[in-house]
Amino acid sequence: MIDKATFDADMAALLEKMRMKLGLRSGPLRRRLRRAGRRLPKPAHQAGRVLIGAETWMTHPKLRMRIDGTQVDAASAELHRHLDAIDPADRRRG
Repeated sequence: MIDKATFDADMAALLEKMRMKLGLRSGPLRRRLRRAGRRLPKPAHQAGRVLIGAETWMTHPKLRMRIDGTQVDAASAELHRHLDAIDPADRRRG
């Protein structure tokens, strides 16, 4: 089981990091991942899909208890790791 407050805080940090590193300002995680396109590698997109599924299940109290916390934490760490490696200034230079 995963704590909703912790999950929401992690998702907010993830969305903020996507805004800072990739310039993706609006929308939920699903839209931001689609807009990121090839700027994120395939493992990051797969981790994002895990987080999107968990985000959907977090809205339902009984389904929330069925979420695998270790899988969600690993997916979050994977996406954070890829976003941390991005240098926005270097990306602008081309």
